[in-house]
Amino acid sequence: REQAAFVTYLTAIMTKIALADGRLDQSERQVIHNYFAKEIGFSGLDLRYIDSLIEQTRVVNPDLGMIARSFRSNASREQAMLLLDVCQQIAIADGKVTVSEEKELDYLASYLGISKEEYERIKTRHGAAGRQRRTGAPAPVSVDDYSMLGVSKTASASEIKAAYRQIDRKSTRLNSSHTDIA
Repeated sequence: REQAAFVTYLTAIMTKIALADGRLDQSERQVIHNYFAKEIGFSGLDLRYIDSLIEQTRVVNPDLGMIARSFRSNASREQAMLLLDVCQQIAIADGKVTVSEEKELDYLASYLGISKEEYERIKTRHGAAGRQRRTGAPAPVSVDDYSMLGVSKTASASEIKAAYRQIDRKSTRLNSSHTDIA
């Protein structure tokens, strides 16, 4: 039940960001799927469950502030930063961030207690990542990224992945008081 509530809030927040421009593009849905597949280990039926949560969010249209504040009440700063990072990826997935998406991301950062400076670093990193995706070069990892994950800047790729997954697992355990959005 705890994990289901956590997944529900994550999916609802991600979907609200994707829908900020009035539609849910396939590339945005793919970012959501990739997050759950690669970072949480979902597949098959689990991803169909995510699809049902996306549709439920579209129908219910819950308040982003309420969902984000509920998520934040049991999440660490690092978990909130990771969520905003994924939501930034969702917003840029279709190749453009609209004014309405930018506004929703600004609100989300505020609801999650993330400073404007921290949010600007996330946007800057994704701006560089978008340019590098077009050229095929990997996105750089900044010192702030390493400190957010709690690893040194000399950490290997496997150490960085392990730190990210450890934060993600902690977020699952911390979210015991959430309830479904519907």
